[in-house]
Amino acid sequence: MISISALTIVLIGVLGLLGVGLYGLLISRNLIKIVVALQILGKTALIAFVLAGNANGRTSEGQALAITVIVADTIVAWSDWRWRCKCAGVLERWM
Repeated sequence: MISISALTIVLIGVLGLLGVGLYGLLISRNLIKIVVALQILGKTALIAFVLAGNANGRTSEGQALAITVIVADTIVAWSDWRWRCKCAGVLERWM
């Protein structure tokens, strides 16, 4: 019987997600689908960071990189939302 380690299974999953993200990015012309494909690629990179840290015995460094990327992504999304609300005049109604 073949025994496959958890590291190999996660690596196969990362490669599968990378393929799905690249396929969606290259094939689609719809902007929303392109954004979803980019999000899939971003989350794949996060999983790869944690996987690489775990493979080298430095799990905390991989997790720290993943958390840093999540925080940066959240800040960008929040500033984009605030800009869109400002342009639409929504924030003036709240304040």
